[in-house]
Amino acid sequence: MNPVEKTIDALVESGVESGVQIAVYRRGELVVDATAGGLAPSAPVYSASTGKAVTLTVVHVLVRLLTPEQLREVTSPVAALTTPS
Repeated sequence: MNPVEKTIDALVESGVESGVQIAVYRRGELVVDATAGGLAPSAPVYSASTGKAVTLTVVHVLVRLLTPEQLREVTSPVAALTTPS
């Protein structure tokens, strides 16, 4: 058992957390994949927080894929993009 697994097991056993899941990637390789406990029926799940990370990832991918001309188009004022020519 690695230190991460020991730590999250201790958190669940102590009652501080009812369930924990951790995944860590380093340079594209999964180096930690650990779970402990479970999801309690009353546990809140904050999916809105994950939306920010997904949005940021999409933006970074687009910046890498788009040409400079396309990036200038993306940063144009919304009014300029929606006004009929």
